[in-house]
Amino acid sequence: MISRDDLEYIHSGILDIESHLKGKKIFITGGTGLFGKWLLEAIHYLNQSCAYGVVVHSISRDPEKFLLDYPYLRQSYIKFIKSDIRDDFFLPEVDYVIHGATDASQKLNDEDPEKMLDITLNGTWNLLRKIKNISAEKTLVISSGGVYGENVTGEKHLESEQGFLSLEDISATYSHGKRISELLATIYNKQYDLNITCLRCFAFVGAYLPLNSHFVIGNFIDDVLNGRDIVIKSDGLAHRSYMYMADLVIWILKALVYGKSGEAYNVGSSEHRNLKQLAELVSKHGGSEFSIRVLGEGGGTSSRKMYLPNIDKAMNDFEISSIVPLGSAIDKTIIWHKKMRELSPRKYNIR
Repeated sequence: MISRDDLEYIHSGILDIESHLKGKKIFITGGTGLFGKWLLEAIHYLNQSCAYGVVVHSISRDPEKFLLDYPYLRQSYIKFIKSDIRDDFFLPEVDYVIHGATDASQKLNDEDPEKMLDITLNGTWNLLRKIKNISAEKTLVISSGGVYGENVTGEKHLESEQGFLSLEDISATYSHGKRISELLATIYNKQYDLNITCLRCFAFVGAYLPLNSHFVIGNFIDDVLNGRDIVIKSDGLAHRSYMYMADLVIWILKALVYGKSGEAYNVGSSEHRNLKQLAELVSKHGGSEFSIRVLGEGGGTSSRKMYLPNIDKAMNDFEISSIVPLGSAIDKTIIWHKKMRELSPRKYNIR
């Protein structure tokens, strides 16, 4: 469960849009993923502690399995629809739609890029066809900073630019899928006047972040929690920035109200480090100094060295003044994972 401090922080960050959210009905795809868990827990808190009266409809292939792991989310105002996003399902009349259902697994992208593309494109297309038959006020399509492709400028990405995505590189299947999903959203937005906004999400850190997946910062935290040296497989020169998940929830909810129709917004942090500096920061917040091994040092270069968003547009349009600093975000994430591992060591694979 997300900490009460984070939930109170989310509430304080959306006070200006409170009247736009109270009593609303929201449809969420990807509700059992990283983003979805945070959104569902935030809405649960807002309903229980702040009398928001929000009703959520969320699609899931196996809602019962999810609710066994998160029984406190078995609430009358959280209604699950058992279905795959690509299948035919009933979309109820709702005020807002948040489409975040895409498997961002690097493993799936590498082993079955066709399935990755199928989920991303046909899932989005299926949902858009249904949205045009309801009267939602706003639809958010959760996209990715990956749509920019290779950063050849060395600068932070602007929403108006397009980087290079190779048509021969199947490792870019996820990015291509997100780019075409945005195109589909633009087509439906103009053809059916659906009021769609795209959010290009970059990198994040916080509760529920997988520690043994393709998320670099998660791997570093996993090393620290298990008392191992932090290993960087590349040369350590690639730059990344990480937004805290509580800020992401605030930005998503604000985008429902302030996001402009037909626009795309970068979502992430402007505070960045190269991977070696990031490892040093994780080591520092891990409670003791861990050795850092850079396996690619002295040979080769990191691909996509600058995966960084320019967030001025979102900060201005969403009326946001500040976000959680990276050091605090890492500290909060480590504390949460330590607590969860103490409560359920088998589930969190303590070695």
